[in-house]
Amino acid sequence: MESGSAIDPFYENDVTQFTERAPLMIRRSVTVAERAAVRPHFHGTLELVWFYSGTGGRVIIDGKPHPYTKEQAIFIKPYAMHAYELHSLSQRFLLVKFDTARFVELFSGSQLERDARIFTARLAHAVPVQRIPPSAIRSLAQCSTQDLFASLAALISLTQSIRTLPSSSVDAEASSAFSRAISFMEKHYNEKITLAAAAAEAGVSKFHFAHTFPKLYGMSFVDFLNRIRLARAENLLRYSDKSISDIARSVGFFDAAYFHKVFKKHRGERPKDFRSGFRS
Repeated sequence: MESGSAIDPFYENDVTQFTERAPLMIRRSVTVAERAAVRPHFHGTLELVWFYSGTGGRVIIDGKPHPYTKEQAIFIKPYAMHAYELHSLSQRFLLVKFDTARFVELFSGSQLERDARIFTARLAHAVPVQRIPPSAIRSLAQCSTQDLFASLAALISLTQSIRTLPSSSVDAEASSAFSRAISFMEKHYNEKITLAAAAAEAGVSKFHFAHTFPKLYGMSFVDFLNRIRLARAENLLRYSDKSISDIARSVGFFDAAYFHKVFKKHRGERPKDFRSGFRS
């Protein structure tokens, strides 16, 4: 894959501004630019892609390739590293971005909070590439981002048709509990967060948390927390004039050398090069 090629703004630059009232973004019939690849990236939103046309391609999610063809749905869970290889140019698709954290906040403290967490967990554990009823996609495609209730109703209806990964066999209570830990990490990413603190939010022991977390999210607690922090750091590198050391501290990396090491591991380039490449 060509590391320098990317499709903007729908993948590479996740600059969509979500609010508690509008945690969902829908774009229809978008024509992909004339590039054959979308380089590896990740973001904090759940991504659903449905290709209307083209000969398909591959989506690589956390290093695992998944072939897709048109009229298949692609589910990318929050913070999963992913890239696309397109077998034909100008593929048309429906793109849905869902800020699951902000969605759950809508129901925080209410009797519906648990149901909201279970719903978002089911989406996050969807089989990455699968066929779903075209009618479900059409219903979602007809919705407007501004009509939150209609959009969510269509998404909830679609969710009833999806297949989930074996890891999602963890019961609903566990999914809800670990979702609380994720919410805690996303709210306090700029602080020193220990595994013990995250486990306490989930209401489980440190051992159980460390053992179960990778099964649910495909990576360790530390890697997941780092991706939350890196997502914030990338936006600051793009759009702020803060120094790199200030950015590192503001997102929870209190060791500058460690920040550079983690950034290079996930992005394949130094923070300085990432910033200059975006602004060039």
